[in-house]
Amino acid sequence: MKSVSTQHVILTDEGTFWNRCVFDREYNRRLYAALRFPTYVIERSYDDGIRIYWMARVTPKAPDIPFGLGTVIGDNLSYVERGVFDKTRNLYTFEVLTANLTDKVKIDGKMWSVGVAGKRECIRKAVISINVDMPILGGTIEEYILASLAGSYDTAAEYANRYIQANGLSA
Repeated sequence: MKSVSTQHVILTDEGTFWNRCVFDREYNRRLYAALRFPTYVIERSYDDGIRIYWMARVTPKAPDIPFGLGTVIGDNLSYVERGVFDKTRNLYTFEVLTANLTDKVKIDGKMWSVGVAGKRECIRKAVISINVDMPILGGTIEEYILASLAGSYDTAAEYANRYIQANGLSA
């Protein structure tokens, strides 16, 4: 099992970040279009007052798959992300169910925010773990997927800050 941690400054307060970015349908439509993902469909979004339950079907853009891995991973890189956001802790926990190799690939993670005292900004942190149960290639696949995810989180943070500023959501 391998994991990656990310941390980014988001140029708005925690409430705005979660409500007007992470769990906003229009923001997500624009974000995933900017990421050039062919498919991003929110299949479930339910708010019970304490938690938000979220499920999205995603097809990322076709990446440059290292030689040899394409035959193992396959050409369908779609996945379903299922998660729960705990409003009292500003903590989103999720699991990713891949379209291919479902019984061999386990991905989960958590994303949370920490407010910055005296500023209208927050730090978005995330930890994503992956376990690919395949002899010989498992570690290589884990590294490849984690690097791709870390890059997407970097791009998403940059996009979030541009969106926040363009829509008057920053200080």
